[in-house]
Amino acid sequence: MEVWRVTARVARVLGLSLLILTCTSIAVYSAVAAYIEASLVNITNPPLNPPSRDGLVVLSLYSGFALTPLTGLVSRDVGARLEGLEGVYVWFEVTTPALANGKPVVVRGVDRVWAELYKPRVVQGTSFNEELPARAWVGVRLADELGVKPGDVVVVKPLFTSIEAPLLVAGILDVPQPYTYEVLVPLELGFKLRGSHDPSVVRVAYDPARVSESLIIQALRADSRVPPGAARVLSALVYGGYVRLEDPVRAQRYYVERLGVPYEVIVVAALIANVVVSLLNVVPAWLIYSLRGRSLAVLVEQGVSPRTLKLSLTLLTVPLVAISSIAGVLLAELLEPPRLLGYPIELELGGYLLIAHVAIQATLYTLGLVTGGIGES
Repeated sequence: MEVWRVTARVARVLGLSLLILTCTSIAVYSAVAAYIEASLVNITNPPLNPPSRDGLVVLSLYSGFALTPLTGLVSRDVGARLEGLEGVYVWFEVTTPALANGKPVVVRGVDRVWAELYKPRVVQGTSFNEELPARAWVGVRLADELGVKPGDVVVVKPLFTSIEAPLLVAGILDVPQPYTYEVLVPLELGFKLRGSHDPSVVRVAYDPARVSESLIIQALRADSRVPPGAARVLSALVYGGYVRLEDPVRAQRYYVERLGVPYEVIVVAALIANVVVSLLNVVPAWLIYSLRGRSLAVLVEQGVSPRTLKLSLTLLTVPLVAISSIAGVLLAELLEPPRLLGYPIELELGGYLLIAHVAIQATLYTLGLVTGGIGES
């Protein structure tokens, strides 16, 4: 009971202005830490796979020999096994990391089947036409970044070739991820920019109500190395056969882990970054002693033990710090996300990462309260 009476007296000593300053400082530090954490954790998960369309299941086949899904090549024979099946749509895409007007982006070659399936809406200019040479269509999100419009020229410098291609922007397209962040070109032009006639990904779309999944699996298993059930997910890696992915949306993570960097290591690095930034949280705690040290010392002179006083400070301010820490996470999500080859990196912390973030913030602030000296202004 004495602790709560002391807490009420401490609240009057601190005052509203100092509490607001403390909460604001913690929220800012939390936002910085959350921004770094979320960037590190989600950098392995750029939006690479398109969504299902009109009830069709989309299966994406990538090379497992490459460092990333964007740089690998897949044999056309993979798609040929599925072509001709009724109700199955097969198309090829070729991706090339490049500079477009000096900005790192992905140039993706697509074809008529892609256009028919995704039906990109024309925001400006003309619709996609694979017959037009030296033309490019830009996803609406990337167009905002590049500041281009139909009639402008985008100079593309691919990573893998010495080509410097000035492409006329024919249209701005409203398309789903990942295409909305990319420069889209006809497939043949994409092959020239990539320096290869093999695609980077084979997409297969089928209606599960019309086409038996077993037919898809049987066709894929023309290669005896394909394990049963590989096509039961929306994505697979081509790696001496197919490797089943439990979470196809996060395909890039499998490439990173295959190189010997487990996802858990990235999470630990993110938490360490949070600890480093959160060391600043001891400053608001020490500031309380600096600005209110003499007033708090008076309470000690009146018989309140330093231990009880610090416990009261903890009970009063740590819940506010936790709330401010969560507010900082929400603030970080509102900031402009970092970009990887034009793709925005998701700035969300959820589940155990959010709990760990708040716990670290509160713990280091409490450390500042415990180590601070009363009356040592």
